[in-house]
Amino acid sequence: MANYQLLTFVIPKTAIEKEFGKIPSKIDFVLNMEGHRTEKWWKEISLDFKHLEQNIDMIISRADWAELEDMSWKSEKTKFDHDASIDFDIKNNRIEEFQFRTDLRDDTLIFLNQMLNLLKKNEFILMDQKGYLCNPNLKELRELITESDSYTYLKNLVASNKLLKDL
Repeated sequence: MANYQLLTFVIPKTAIEKEFGKIPSKIDFVLNMEGHRTEKWWKEISLDFKHLEQNIDMIISRADWAELEDMSWKSEKTKFDHDASIDFDIKNNRIEEFQFRTDLRDDTLIFLNQMLNLLKKNEFILMDQKGYLCNPNLKELRELITESDSYTYLKNLVASNKLLKDL
């Protein structure tokens, strides 16, 4: 993962609400054997996976290495570095993990807005690497972004670039 990418995990809102009665600001997670953080939230979710897959295909190109069980998308021939992936359990016909990374240098917000709209339509929420949750909108996501290591990296990079220009 590039320093300027913000990693977010996608979780079904209904599973979180069922567990907590509301959307808490943070949840604890444990990595399973495969390194998944969110598998438990997908266990009881019925979803038209093909429809979700097709919607993501309209937002970002399929990666060359994408497999049936581990779907991957990547903006390989663009200025910005966005990607998404879904680990799918074919045997049980369910998602194990759904995540995407957005390039924080992208001020067009096209990819990010399209992903957020997709998440809203499907009643999903976002979780960052520390377990903080937010609804799929820019206002709430902005709070997660400003607390992220990616944001700190870019802020420091801009400051150092200004310093180097002045030398």
